[in-house]
Amino acid sequence: MPGIEALYKKVDKSKVAFLMLSLDDDAAKARKFVQAQGYTFPVYMRTGDLPAPFDSNAIPSTVILGPDGQVAARHEGMAEYDTPEFKASLEQLAKSAR
Repeated sequence: MPGIEALYKKVDKSKVAFLMLSLDDDAAKARKFVQAQGYTFPVYMRTGDLPAPFDSNAIPSTVILGPDGQVAARHEGMAEYDTPEFKASLEQLAKSAR
């Protein structure tokens, strides 16, 4: 999550949106963790079953949606997101909205 936070701070928020979904059943515990770590990205709580693109047994799971709302990429497990290459791929995906 530190890498996601670092990337979150670097991208243009008007072009790239981050949505972290906590699967923890204790919303207060999840929010306390996020706050204690100093994360600033938005975190949401699950309120029901997850739609197919987001349903996974792996934690963490990453789903990247394109401007058209379709799944552009998916990754299950840990990954390093704070890289120039990954940032560039997000920016390129954002440009495809034009």
